[in-house]
Amino acid sequence: MTSNKIKIVIATNIFDIGGAERTVQTLALYLDKSKFDVTVLCLERGGSRVKLLEEKGVRILIGNGTLEKIKELMPNPDIDILHFHRSGQFEQLHQAATDYLRPKKLMETNVFAFSDPNLGPKFDLQIFKSMMMVSERIWQGKQAEQNKCLKQRVIYNPVTISYFQQFQISPERRQALREAVGVKSDEILLGRIGRNDPVKWGDLVLSALPDIFKINNKIKILFRTIPASRLNWLKKHHFFDGRVIVLPESSLEQEIAETYQMLDIYIHTSRRGEAFGNSLNEAMVWSLPIVVENTPHWDNGQLEQVENGKTGWVVHSVGGLTAAIADLAGKPQHVEAFGKAGREKVEKSFGLPVGIRQYELAYEQLAGIVPSSEVLKQIFPSAEMLLEYGKQYQKLSRLDFSHSQNISSELRRKVLYWYWRVLDSLISRGFVKLKKQVP
Repeated sequence: MTSNKIKIVIATNIFDIGGAERTVQTLALYLDKSKFDVTVLCLERGGSRVKLLEEKGVRILIGNGTLEKIKELMPNPDIDILHFHRSGQFEQLHQAATDYLRPKKLMETNVFAFSDPNLGPKFDLQIFKSMMMVSERIWQGKQAEQNKCLKQRVIYNPVTISYFQQFQISPERRQALREAVGVKSDEILLGRIGRNDPVKWGDLVLSALPDIFKINNKIKILFRTIPASRLNWLKKHHFFDGRVIVLPESSLEQEIAETYQMLDIYIHTSRRGEAFGNSLNEAMVWSLPIVVENTPHWDNGQLEQVENGKTGWVVHSVGGLTAAIADLAGKPQHVEAFGKAGREKVEKSFGLPVGIRQYELAYEQLAGIVPSSEVLKQIFPSAEMLLEYGKQYQKLSRLDFSHSQNISSELRRKVLYWYWRVLDSLISRGFVKLKKQVP
């Protein structure tokens, strides 16, 4: 690598509103351009984030899902590091692109910790989104030596806190937005922000709605947005009487930021958990206390973001979720303390300087600029943190907020869980067609 700059191609399938694409966008914008020559390669198609990079002068190439298009876009490839952002599963185009581009070093950010028996062994460095993914899925609960972190380690998604601050609203604007959706100044607004995607959604919160609304008659819940298949259920059970508010999905940063600022408490439930939930970080940027679902059966990186009893509560049942909300609804001191601690955590552990430096360190490691001994000193989370997390994970995976057992509530959850799993499957296979529902 004789060039003054390290030539990096960051490859992603698409470049739309997802969290992985946001990380690619952040890297492309904020990597030190005096050290790195950055190109973004969209292998299949572009998306809503393309325009911003073009406006900022970042080289971005848009493919169409074929190797022929990649050859057209990059006829004479000269790449120091090819860096995939991907699910981790085998994809023929990734293999073909690697063979054609012939990078000096190969790297991946493996979002879901899936295994690729073909391309996987060829990576010089694999980055994962959470310590849980490395310790439980990649290392499968086995203890490893620190040096293993030179090949497999964690980098948290960098959060552009200063960027979000431009969307700060006044107390008057906040109250006007709340009033526009029917929320009074003395009411408690819970909320969740996500996509119209059942895979990214968690039905625990819907199963708990009858119990949540018994806590306090001033509680309301706002979703931006919710899977379309759930709208009819909410309507059938008369939750659109002012207690539940559903706003349309949005990719507008200002609109999303304003939605966070309308809330008092952030609720995050997810069927499959999170590799690393960007919405959780954004909620902490806006100093919101968080109630998050524990998902030990799947991804569970959210437990590294939400510290139980410090930045929010971790729950694993209808009773736990209801009791955690009751705690926050009845203890404003917890709301304030958790919100403040969350903001401090996102600044210290997930802020832009932290994440960008970790990716730059990875590139410098692969380029041979920083020796292995120095890499181990600088990585965050450190090798020691990762090894210790592996020892503690089983305890963390059992966390739930203390509550009295309610058999009927938990039975309701199980019935609804399987009802929606079957419905989602039928919809995805084309056996059920959804009618457009309006709250």
